[in-house]
Amino acid sequence: AALVHRIPHLNFLVRAMSARNLGALHHQASWPLLVKSLDDLHADVRSVALRSLAQIQAPRSFGALIERLHLAVLQRIQSPSQDHLKAAMAGFGLAHAHELIPSLRHPHREIRCLAVEVLREMISRAAGDQDFTLTPESLSPGLSGLLLTELSSDANPEVRGCTAEMIAYMDDERAAPVLLRLADDPQWFVRVRTLRGLAKSRFLPYLAQIHACLGDRQWQVRETAIQTLLSFGQEGTSHVFHHFLVSNDKASKQQIIEAIQGAGLAKSLLEHYAEGGNGLAKKVVEEIVGIGATTCFAGMLKSSSPQLRRKFLDRLSPQLPRQTQYLEPPVLEPDPGITEIVPFPFAVAA
Repeated sequence: AALVHRIPHLNFLVRAMSARNLGALHHQASWPLLVKSLDDLHADVRSVALRSLAQIQAPRSFGALIERLHLAVLQRIQSPSQDHLKAAMAGFGLAHAHELIPSLRHPHREIRCLAVEVLREMISRAAGDQDFTLTPESLSPGLSGLLLTELSSDANPEVRGCTAEMIAYMDDERAAPVLLRLADDPQWFVRVRTLRGLAKSRFLPYLAQIHACLGDRQWQVRETAIQTLLSFGQEGTSHVFHHFLVSNDKASKQQIIEAIQGAGLAKSLLEHYAEGGNGLAKKVVEEIVGIGATTCFAGMLKSSSPQLRRKFLDRLSPQLPRQTQYLEPPVLEPDPGITEIVPFPFAVAA
């Protein structure tokens, strides 16, 4: 420590260690000093000060971080970075979300975008892996209304995409109509993020509207619509199967086949068909084999029991004899040039 004090260009270490220690101690009263340290000449000190502010989470420091975020955009201040500022602010949680309202309404599109990303991260952290719902207690009515009206129609598509993800958590009768509108947004990535948000049990009544997205011109949207429908279990899967049977789009059909394999549905389809099952599943199996996608079942047939394999092929063969031959196990015929097996001579050591 004495060496650090004696060498001028190492003085920043003292400032950095001091900022770090204040964060480790959760010293609430030190937040103004840490905010001031965000203007330190040394980048390491600025970075440590921001981390300490995130650790302490002094309520009044959140407003200071909002101001800093504005400066990062308006004055192009590079350090602390916008990403680090967003992460630090998100850690304050939804209790401070209402303070973002002026930023969410800011005329500068980039500031609105950064503010909405902070709010989304707050909600994401609160949600965790549970079936989380945003209630009026967790999100103020003013903020909810802002999401459902202004931000869902923002000129910046990044803002609309983030907003869709948040609206999907809301326990509000206005949420579903707004999400269905965003599922038809001009920007494909907004449609993708909306469909991801719709993969929640509360949106089960809107399977038909999600189904319509299977015909989207953008493959990423179709892929997300498939995954969202499959997440609803049998009801959603039926929509995917029906689209597969009526679609003339080869790319769309291939996406569905890959999704069927990825979701582990190919094995259940095979077993259902082999045991004489009918309905959509039977038609899907025959359509998959009929268009030549035999690899969907070939590997599983090899590892299946001989009885199951035989029942599957016997039922399929009359319908699609030409395609079924590619699923038949190869018959190994003996080489006529081999007339006898000669034992390899070897000697046993005494």
